[in-house]
Amino acid sequence: MSILDEYGQILYFAFWDESYEYESIELVLRKLETNRGEQEFFVNDIYPNVKKVRIENLNEYAFRFYKILKQRKFPVEVCGEKWKVFFPDIYAEQTDMIPDNNVLKIYADGVAATGMSTAIDIRKQWDCVIAMGLMMHNYITEKYREYFESIGVKCLTAYFPLEAPNSTADEVYRHQARVRPAKTGWGGGIGLSIKQMEQVYGGKIDEKKWNELVAEREKDSRYVHGIEEKICYGTAKNRIYLIGPCIVGGVTVPSLDESLGACINEKIRQISDEYVVEGRYCEHFRSVEYENTLKSLSITENDIVILIDQWYGLHKKQTKDIIVEDILEKRKCDWFYDCPIHTNYIGNQEISKVICKEYLAPIMAKQKDNPQYLQIGKPFLSNEAEKTIDTYIEQVRSARAEDSMKIGSIVMNCNPMTNGHLYLINTVRSKVDLLYIFVVEEDKSFFAFSDRLSMVKKETEYMENVEVVPSGKFVLSYITMPLYFEKEEKKLAVLDAMADLKIFGSYIAPKLGISVRFVGEEPMDFVTRQYNNRMKDILPQYGIEVVEVPRFQQEGRVVSASLVRKNLKEGKMDTVKKLVPSSVYSYLYKKIVSGM
Repeated sequence: MSILDEYGQILYFAFWDESYEYESIELVLRKLETNRGEQEFFVNDIYPNVKKVRIENLNEYAFRFYKILKQRKFPVEVCGEKWKVFFPDIYAEQTDMIPDNNVLKIYADGVAATGMSTAIDIRKQWDCVIAMGLMMHNYITEKYREYFESIGVKCLTAYFPLEAPNSTADEVYRHQARVRPAKTGWGGGIGLSIKQMEQVYGGKIDEKKWNELVAEREKDSRYVHGIEEKICYGTAKNRIYLIGPCIVGGVTVPSLDESLGACINEKIRQISDEYVVEGRYCEHFRSVEYENTLKSLSITENDIVILIDQWYGLHKKQTKDIIVEDILEKRKCDWFYDCPIHTNYIGNQEISKVICKEYLAPIMAKQKDNPQYLQIGKPFLSNEAEKTIDTYIEQVRSARAEDSMKIGSIVMNCNPMTNGHLYLINTVRSKVDLLYIFVVEEDKSFFAFSDRLSMVKKETEYMENVEVVPSGKFVLSYITMPLYFEKEEKKLAVLDAMADLKIFGSYIAPKLGISVRFVGEEPMDFVTRQYNNRMKDILPQYGIEVVEVPRFQQEGRVVSASLVRKNLKEGKMDTVKKLVPSSVYSYLYKKIVSGM
């Protein structure tokens, strides 16, 4: 189907195909069309001797690539009956005579047929475009390896070859026929492809069973979907960031336990329980998302970054820290499907053994006691999330706020509000011109959000420079920091507060003019104490001062919301009365004792 403009001229063709081949070419063409990224590889980067492109026959890719070439003033000519019929002016264009061996020929077939053989043929026709996408990905890998090294980050690259050394006949067949656990893997080749799938999988398998296993795998709680998409294999002080395509996402194994990340994590935990693997799945050809992921990482002096990529031989600058070819050469059985980066469990086990023993263990042995942050990552939010934040800011911004003011903030759960909370507010409000109190909006606490918000507003209504507002979806919320709401069950868990604090530092604070954040000292709650410590590490990087205020004590003990809840459950209302403001006590008495 062709899309026409108001004058009846063809703008572009439209078709839909779910195969990986179509998708990867589409992503590269789209990038070339929008000119995104500081580095753009083009025809002459890949084929230096090519002086002209000849496109034979017509389909959507041919039409779009012709426009891309013309935009960059690269010599191009077209031929074929369809060009002559649909675009006679383009067909009639004259180009310089170029020797045939300096002409890159692209054969564009029709796009109606789908399936494995057609998809492979289409990919072969557009190898030059695929190469541009791979080179772009390689360029970003090298660029950030060099950058990370310059700021002191321990960064390793692992380039997987497109074809394995000493390939067997089975491996060659799987490579040529694209036999892998995706739609193309179950199709052509009749029983031979299925046999090869089962050979690598290690047992009887068919498409239906594989899809069932994948559906179960995708429910795994280690896949974190939120502000930052990641795969968390546990909690620890230090991270090994594993970043790359399919092999990192675990898409060629039926269970996340069999993924490369899980295999590495299992082995490094035997060396040190102070390290954990965190995976970031970045598909090939999505170079913008890949670069944004690398920019978003928050990395300390103890953290390690492993960048996994696919080796494209025409890129001369690649630095291979982890020599994958040497590891592959020692294989004794099937490790992968159609290409070395699409590994099975055996391959992941063997590769992880070498990576952990030869590369990670020596680095982990040199960790520092008090590591400093080398990069504070910037969160990359969706357009929808940014709009949500902008709407939220407009809703909570105080009418009293002025540019010249010193503006502070406190984030409080107030579950319920205590004399300790009131003491903190009274202590800090005199230090600023305007104080925002963010009341945690999640309804995952003992008291409902609406009740907690009412308590705080009632107790602060006479304070002229205090603005009480809901925390919204991005300030200490379940989206940004789920462990905070599970701390009763996970009292000793290691907290990941980076997403929460990065959003506060990058978006919330600057838009509201906040320059200082106040926190109450936390001697008892391990999770909250970690949050305070992370604040002191992270927020100053965004120009936000963090001031910790000693906790309020009564009769020699710290007043806390958990102490109030404990006494409420035990029915000790006389004790509760001493721990909370009078208006809060009245509310609690009516709500709990009278059942109102």
